[in-house]
Amino acid sequence: MTFAKGVLEIMTISEFHELVSLLIHDFISEWRVAKQIPVRPTGSMTLRKQCLDRGLEGDQSYYIANEAKVRGRVTIDLEELPPPDLAIEVEHTNSALGKMPIYAQLGVPEVWRFQNETLTVHHLNKGIYTEAKDSQVFTDFPIDRLRDALSRRHERDETMLVGEFRQSLATANRQNA
Repeated sequence: MTFAKGVLEIMTISEFHELVSLLIHDFISEWRVAKQIPVRPTGSMTLRKQCLDRGLEGDQSYYIANEAKVRGRVTIDLEELPPPDLAIEVEHTNSALGKMPIYAQLGVPEVWRFQNETLTVHHLNKGIYTEAKDSQVFTDFPIDRLRDALSRRHERDETMLVGEFRQSLATANRQNA
């Protein structure tokens, strides 16, 4: 769902869309637990500010740097609290380009977009998103491993892909200990 300037757009969600969105979420969940980083997932909660007359529901969103500010809250009001630090957009049939300016106006620092079988990272800088190689909100997140898993989802089941990622994280933790 996207709302801007009095126009409400409602899109149905496909199985493909959910599969990719949840696989990305699973990788983020595995990584945050392995790294013991406090993260508040907010799923596809509606992000809106009345003063902007705009809002949207991303596919996934997360509080990382601002997790402590929203911890324990039942309701997150963007009129008084910061937006999530990261939003995920999976684009299967329709482009989310119209959503990027809304994310920027809401002040979401980073958006990951999956479009045409490619995962890209976008950082907000002076009100405009620019494509980047790595995440700033999840420093040292192995984005290339996630990209690889997304490309192999036709060959391997999701449980196997997440299991392989979990093993790689455990191996890296042992090597760093």
